[in-house]
Amino acid sequence: MTSRRLLQTTFRRASAAWAITLALTFAILTARFVSAQTATAIHSFSGPDGDYPAAGLVIDKAGNLYGTTFAGGSGPCMNLLGQAGCGTVFKLARKGSGWILTVLYSFTGGNDGALPQNGIITLAADGTLYGTTSAGGGGSCSLYGVSGCGTVFSLRPPPSRPASAFTPWIEKILYSFTGGSDGYSPTGGPVLDQAGNLYGAAGSYPQYGNIYELTPSGGGSWTHSIVHAFSGPDGWSPIGNLAIDKNGNLYGTTLYSDDGSGGGVVFQLAPSGSGWTETVLHDFTSQFGSDGGRPQAGVIIDSSGNVFGVTSNAGKYGGGTVFELSPSGNSWTFSIIDYIGAPGDCGPYDNLLMDQVGNMYGTTLCGGGYQRGDIFKLKPLQGGGWESGELYAFRGAPDDGGYPLSNVVMDANGNLYGTGSVGGAHGLGDIFELKPD
Repeated sequence: MTSRRLLQTTFRRASAAWAITLALTFAILTARFVSAQTATAIHSFSGPDGDYPAAGLVIDKAGNLYGTTFAGGSGPCMNLLGQAGCGTVFKLARKGSGWILTVLYSFTGGNDGALPQNGIITLAADGTLYGTTSAGGGGSCSLYGVSGCGTVFSLRPPPSRPASAFTPWIEKILYSFTGGSDGYSPTGGPVLDQAGNLYGAAGSYPQYGNIYELTPSGGGSWTHSIVHAFSGPDGWSPIGNLAIDKNGNLYGTTLYSDDGSGGGVVFQLAPSGSGWTETVLHDFTSQFGSDGGRPQAGVIIDSSGNVFGVTSNAGKYGGGTVFELSPSGNSWTFSIIDYIGAPGDCGPYDNLLMDQVGNMYGTTLCGGGYQRGDIFKLKPLQGGGWESGELYAFRGAPDDGGYPLSNVVMDANGNLYGTGSVGGAHGLGDIFELKPD
């Protein structure tokens, strides 16, 4: 089983310095609850429709689910992991008491891109989908034997009524990475601001990775620019999805930091005149520290501007932490909400979900009683602190899958949906549903 981190390209270490002083709080007030919910596979990937869903889902107002698979589809790729196909973008819609999956696009591995590794699809208000591929496009890069440095793309339904529901959507390449100063293999899906600009993260060599912006420039074209290039102490290898607040500030994480700790950082990028100013909100003490280490996921922001995230390992039990960063004047206060009990780099690999009443949900890669991942919930308590517990432990069986690298999304009825990277009826991954108690 291949984890998301093993699919990341590596970054050579460079030098520079940047730091900020923070108030650190490691108090944790968390009660536990027990749940007996059951997750059910509502679609099992079979190859032509996709293979290895390594990214999360998005959901529209009608309850339709959208996502990507790293491999599979009708494209001619054969990656070094032994997976056929260049990847797909799919839609899963409810029909009666069941579900129907439609492949909206199957990548060919050419200029259109290949291997949508962990770029979660972004759904715009007009129904346009935005995403990234780790390979394909142009340049001389190669990820797992598939050429190209990666792309940012959009997908739209055909302009006229399609011949059938299975008619492919129309893909447009917004940007193809060259592997030069612009970087390569975008890691994490693009986030859309109110003005229609897209922001995302990419690798760069021999630097530490960068945050880019794509701006619509008329005539259907887009202009690429670098918002921030990491230097090492301020972060190294940004791989999670970015978040944007109401003021246009960007937030994210890096997997590593080149400042002696190596545990990664949480950062903010604020518009400042014609440029951007970076602030390191938290520098994890080490990849094995009590505050957690190596965050694979991005962060989310609540209505009060508090930032919540997860780390994939370290912490009290070795399986990572759930943390909060609260603004306090010109500084930020870091606190741990919960410790994840899944030792061995098996904690959460994707963003948390927060519902309308402040409950948070997430997954672990290989936690739970069967060590094939689980779904957990954190509930804020009126007197302060949090109540946490496991909603479901995956068994790796054909009817529930396992090893979720994805987030979860919620529909209007409180049902949770996500992807298992392996398992399902064909062993190629699945989409699951978890109904509330």
